Amino acid sequence: MCNPDESKRNNSTIKLPSNLKRKLQEEFNKRYKPGKRNLMQDFLCAWRQQLDTVEPSPQAVRSALSDSRNTCEYRIADGLCRILLDCSFDEAKAIATQNTCFNKNPDEETKHQRGLFVPNNRCRTVWGRKDLIAQILNRLADPNELSIFSLSGAAGYGKTEAASVVAQTAIKSNLFADVLWVTARQTELVDGRISATNEYEALNWNQFLNQIAHQLACPIERVQQRLREEKLLVVLDNAETSQVEDILANLVKMLNPSRALLTSRLKTNPQFVGLIPIQGLDKESSHSLLRDEATYKDIPAILQASDRQLDRVYELSCGAPLALHFIVGRVLDDRDLEPVLSALEKASGEVEAFYQFSLETAWQRINNTAKNVLRYMGRADASVTLAELSGAKWVKESDWHQVQRELKRWYLIEEVQDTQGSLRYDLHPWVRSSVRGELVDKWQPSLQDLAKIAVWKFGIDL
Repeated sequence: MCNPDESKRNNSTIKLPSNLKRKLQEEFNKRYKPGKRNLMQDFLCAWRQQLDTVEPSPQAVRSALSDSRNTCEYRIADGLCRILLDCSFDEAKAIATQNTCFNKNPDEETKHQRGLFVPNNRCRTVWGRKDLIAQILNRLADPNELSIFSLSGAAGYGKTEAASVVAQTAIKSNLFADVLWVTARQTELVDGRISATNEYEALNWNQFLNQIAHQLACPIERVQQRLREEKLLVVLDNAETSQVEDILANLVKMLNPSRALLTSRLKTNPQFVGLIPIQGLDKESSHSLLRDEATYKDIPAILQASDRQLDRVYELSCGAPLALHFIVGRVLDDRDLEPVLSALEKASGEVEAFYQFSLETAWQRINNTAKNVLRYMGRADASVTLAELSGAKWVKESDWHQVQRELKRWYLIEEVQDTQGSLRYDLHPWVRSSVRGELVDKWQPSLQDLAKIAVWKFGIDL
């Protein structure tokens, strides 16, 4: 904790640049979900965990975010920037003042900025999606086709991965001038729909439009003009967790020549949206994925597996890439394929039941620090940095290598880069939904499970 007297001496009246204040407001709204009664309490808790310092008063925080005031204490501004933007106030102010981050000129440095917001591929190789990606690109390029398409399918079938390849290919082939990418995941599905209690948290049209304007570096009033002046591709990822019908009803009026692509677990109903279903991988691609991962991680049990065993893995996983990765993680830990195949029979071919079964196994075998990291990341709506994890005291930097290795071996976290090339860590949407829904906290290993874990990990027979 800092010395209150020192904190007081460091307070100074400063002016927040208007574009920096706007960015802070946007990030605050995304992170802390306006409308909740305990909004300020949540923020103050995050402040304490992040800075380990005296909490600002609610009045001081409101001053920092208020449109009617341009001043706030230095520590308030610095804390806001560190929590919301992952950089200090001085760094954020310098960027804002130079107009290189929050107020870019759209005509400057256009070439090297293309695709800036498209996420990196999660997998080293995208298996079995060549024909699907070609189909999507052909339909997006056809002037006689609809202007919006929805890539729909079950969780873990690689919708985001395929859309990312589509976006990257579209830019490389100059099919589109640029790609604007918005991820909707501020809330989660409950029984196939957004629950009434979480409905107000879903990405709405105004938030969507604000993100598009930010990526175009133009005022909201110019978004429609830009979408009609240039041929742009707008991607709405995880659309099922947004107010998608309202967003599409407004967006369709702005397109042409621009196009839009959704990824969604649910099928969209409007007549102006073309549906493109995504299926599990074919058998050959499934085998290729397994062997490639086994080679990369040196897993003899998979490399030496018979075609019959690999066929059984394919059948049990329904060809879902996420399921196949979960299987690799389980076999890596068990060092044997047959026990894993026997255990997978419990899922009975239901891919979501299989995901839950796999995640429960992983949850019981990872250590408490790794569990705490997952809990923290599950509550976040965006990827996190190591500085954020260690600053919030979920993991020590000295322990991170071991925790990261443990989570990655089970395919529970992913490494991503932000628009400035900084390394961050993210969760698959299904893993985030499971953690956020407190599903994992219901799993407590039995004595029998603990005995098995002791044998698997340490060779100790209890």
